[in-house]
Amino acid sequence: MRLYGVVRARGATTEELEQLYRTRFETFLRSPRRRSTGTVLDSGPSSNATREEVVMTETLKGACLCGRVEYEVQDPASLGYCHCSRCQRWTGSSLAGVVVARENLRFTNGEELVTRYESEFAPRHFCSNCGSSLYDDLGENYFVAAGLMRELELKPSFHLQVAYKAKWHEIGDDAPQYAENAPA
Repeated sequence: MRLYGVVRARGATTEELEQLYRTRFETFLRSPRRRSTGTVLDSGPSSNATREEVVMTETLKGACLCGRVEYEVQDPASLGYCHCSRCQRWTGSSLAGVVVARENLRFTNGEELVTRYESEFAPRHFCSNCGSSLYDDLGENYFVAAGLMRELELKPSFHLQVAYKAKWHEIGDDAPQYAENAPA
């Protein structure tokens, strides 16, 4: 990754690089994004019904390949892709992930099988039995592997690290693409 190389050349520590990566990613996540909404008709005592927009809570269930690790994700913020070489090595391709607040991921089975791998930017978690990629720990948010959630209906809202995508990979949607990370 070019950012890694530039900052590393200036003598940054692994901890500083990890913090920089998390900060840039979390800044991107705070930008406006699509949310599931519904319309509620107010049926109060007034004769003029009004419409009010509310954010709907969405819960998705996921499981690893062997099915021994199961979890629930509540209120996913967005779906995006990371095309960096680390994600390619971790998943065999680009990582499609759902951004979710740390407190909105709950294991319902097999949490003891979740193993952590420390990488230079974000700790990665996987099933120790079957090896399925589960999620990246980005600090306040997790980037949960989208392919493990069968009910997921979000459309991609970003592509990160596009400068490093595999040469054979063609992006086929109109989500914003960033050569490295989204602007801070």
